[in-house]
Amino acid sequence: MSIKLDITRESRFRMEGSWGATGWETGTLRITAWLNTEKGRGGFEMYDVETRGNRAYAEGGLWLDDDDGFLCDYDGVGGLDLRIVEWLDEEGHIDSDPKDFFRKRIIKAAEKEVSE
Repeated sequence: MSIKLDITRESRFRMEGSWGATGWETGTLRITAWLNTEKGRGGFEMYDVETRGNRAYAEGGLWLDDDDGFLCDYDGVGGLDLRIVEWLDEEGHIDSDPKDFFRKRIIKAAEKEVSE
């Protein structure tokens, strides 16, 4: 089965690479992600809408564990965007164990939201 995320949202972002990092900027990001659950892999792409990716662009891969179907790896960015992690959680591909790396990110984000 194939599933897909396609959202456009106002976001704060910055780009990092071996060359260093840009400052934080605000703009509209388009985020698409896809996953083939039978093959256990997928990908994602994010870019700023205003410059069609000239100011901010990222793409990468997603991999599910063969045994349980939970997200076990990603590539292409230093930190996977939380909206992709939350989408994968809604689709049942994030481990519910509170010690799981991705579950910890979701819990931390929820705690931050409550405190604001």
